[in-house]
Amino acid sequence: MAPTRDDDRTTLLSFGDGAPALMQRRLGEGRVLLLTTTVDRDWSDLAVSTGFLPLMQEACHHVARSTARSNARSVLVGGPVTAPIPEGARSAEWRDPAGGVTPVPASALEGADRVSLSVAERPGVYSVTFRDRRSHELRVEDVVAGSPTEESDLTPASPEVFAALSGPPAPADDGEAAAPPPERRADLWPWSLLALMFLLLAETALVVRRRREPPEVMGLG
Repeated sequence: MAPTRDDDRTTLLSFGDGAPALMQRRLGEGRVLLLTTTVDRDWSDLAVSTGFLPLMQEACHHVARSTARSNARSVLVGGPVTAPIPEGARSAEWRDPAGGVTPVPASALEGADRVSLSVAERPGVYSVTFRDRRSHELRVEDVVAGSPTEESDLTPASPEVFAALSGPPAPADDGEAAAPPPERRADLWPWSLLALMFLLLAETALVVRRRREPPEVMGLG
């Protein structure tokens, strides 16, 4: 098919030199995406980059006009987890990273624009599923709870930081007597073994001496 200059096409991504990398064209009620590179490693390293899977996932949602799952938001552990309530929602339930399910009361959805799950107690993905009055799924909102970035800093701490964390030594209380020095215990088993060996040698020498003495001759009366 020969290229045309229709106005219903849009360049979504471009290369560094300005050439289109990902283009979109509307075709009736649908959308068509054109990726101007390969999905293997023949022309680029896109397939092995960290952004490849999110790109393919978002492209599928975009082409299919999927509204069932929105972009995940992020919060810090210990912070509140909230999500907007879609129109027509009559029930909802939260699912925490451990797999636990917490139903949301219907009264919490009436007249409110957001639903809240107190706090994020652990890192991971918290999902809330909204359903209509027929229990059909309307939308799934993901909230990613992560640890503070300071906890991932692997830079070695300076001596000043260590000193500040350890703090000054606790002052001794004048009202309390100083703790006695630890008792020193001497090992006595070497001396005991030496004494035992000395007794054995002495006993052996005594036995040998008695064997060498001539027996006494008793006279006859």
